[in-house]
Amino acid sequence: MGKILFNPKIENKLYEELNKLKFDDYYQSIYCYELDTTDPEGPEFLGPDTKKCAFCGKGADEALFTHKAHILPAFFGNSKLLSKEECNLCNQKFGNDFEYELSKMLSPYLISGNIKPRQGISRKSKNKNTEIELRQNEGIYVKTNENMNINIDEGKVTVPFPMKQFNIQKALRSLLHSFWLVIDNNERIKLKWILDAFNNMDIKIPTENYLGFAETESNIIRLQVFKKIKENDKISEFILKIKFGNYFLYYPINYEPIYKPIIIESFKIDESNNSIPAVTLRKFNKNIIESQTVNITFSFEEYSSSISKQFKKI
Repeated sequence: MGKILFNPKIENKLYEELNKLKFDDYYQSIYCYELDTTDPEGPEFLGPDTKKCAFCGKGADEALFTHKAHILPAFFGNSKLLSKEECNLCNQKFGNDFEYELSKMLSPYLISGNIKPRQGISRKSKNKNTEIELRQNEGIYVKTNENMNINIDEGKVTVPFPMKQFNIQKALRSLLHSFWLVIDNNERIKLKWILDAFNNMDIKIPTENYLGFAETESNIIRLQVFKKIKENDKISEFILKIKFGNYFLYYPINYEPIYKPIIIESFKIDESNNSIPAVTLRKFNKNIIESQTVNITFSFEEYSSSISKQFKKI
């Protein structure tokens, strides 16, 4: 089947000029890791064997290095991309605090993107009216008292996915954690504010991030970092990208804790695919984002009047 390139656009006056620019002219990939969740191959470790923590600076004489330090958060199903540069105490802080907040922020998209949880557990999203669960090898199950928008002619149903309260400042620090572990020391020296932000929650980091959707699902989860290669003061120096299921998340990073927009990357899509990859710029003005619902549309295999229904993701 033939492929075509599509250049997504952001519907915003700020982007009228940026939408004319080509991604490949301004950005180059400096790191890329593709995680195949179906591949049983063993782990890959990044970092030197010196056993010095990249966050607190402690060495093997002051700290332990026995925990699995996930570069890509474990909730993506990652058990392979690991770091040698993270002590147990820092690993516990990032996993239990920052990573947990990011998992809540992305929960509706992890489930609807069919991102399988770790073996033996399920992935759930629930509130008092709705419970949604992604089970290992069984698909998505929905129990709800909410009214759902059902289009019988098109075979689609819109499901209200519960999203728990989360701390955006902590969630995005989890993305900075991944970024910090894959860039080299020369860049780390110029990005000292990131290290300061890990240790001081009073430092406000930019909350602007981009969430995209395209019907290009695969078992591959991709962690990628792009760096600006052509001078333009209006765009971000770095882009952290995570591709998972049908979704992709971009987070712009600069040499100071400020936001600059990015150029949106081109996508390859099937010529027969009429859906256009959509990209949304999201900005959060509060640290604590209250519980809410996110409406996501599915196709369904069968529908009944019972409260329990099974849907097949589009």
